Amino acid sequence: MRDLKAIKKMKNTYLIAMLIHFLQQKEDVTILRIQLLQQEIQRSELQCQLLREKLLIVQEKRQLLRHTTIILEDFFGE
Repeated sequence: MRDLKAIKKMKNTYLIAMLIHFLQQKEDVTILRIQLLQQEIQRSELQCQLLREKLLIVQEKRQLLRHTTIILEDFFGE
């Protein structure tokens, strides 16, 4: 009878250890997913910043083109 109780206790201890191990692995995966999401957010923020800078360049070129057009119109008298 004692042997049966000892076996059940060992079985329960093993199952608890396996459950703890599973939960730790699940936590590790969750942490990795969070890190991946943080990297994706950072990448998106950098892409957004790059697009803003490109927009500024386009706006500056557009303004330069307007000024150039005005100068040419004044020069050629149109």
